[in-house]
Amino acid sequence: MKGISLIEVMLYLLISMALITVILHVGLHCYSTAYKTSAKHEACLQLAVALLYFGYDCKKASLKGWNAQKPLPNRCLLRVDKKDIGWFIKKNRLMRYVGHYNPFTKKWSHLSTSVVVHQIELVDFRYTYNNNRCVGITCYLTKRVHDSQISLHSFFAMRNL
Repeated sequence: MKGISLIEVMLYLLISMALITVILHVGLHCYSTAYKTSAKHEACLQLAVALLYFGYDCKKASLKGWNAQKPLPNRCLLRVDKKDIGWFIKKNRLMRYVGHYNPFTKKWSHLSTSVVVHQIELVDFRYTYNNNRCVGITCYLTKRVHDSQISLHSFFAMRNL
């Protein structure tokens, strides 16, 4: 008599299911790791673009009337041409305001807003002074992605006008 016994069939099924389980586990682990790595790279790219955008504003900004507004670590106000540009965090978003800012009433007029980065945790501006003049700003940005934090920072020299 030739054929396959029930025990052999059960053994083959058991081995096949074990192999399929191992293959699926490895595949899901690789996919999860690739997804998290991709999200971290995307967050890093978003922060880098935000820093470039901030650097562009710093490049155009003048220091005329710099002392009119006391700098705070979680916001930055710049004067570009005849407009004010404000960078700060609001509801876990890095915001950029363009318009006219009145430091006495602390209100904006002729305002346009844009969200630069979503889900940001920390924005920190540190000012560098030389002879009581601001000569540069270091911007620190931190964003949480899954179970880790992505942080970037850069120094921007201010032009003296």
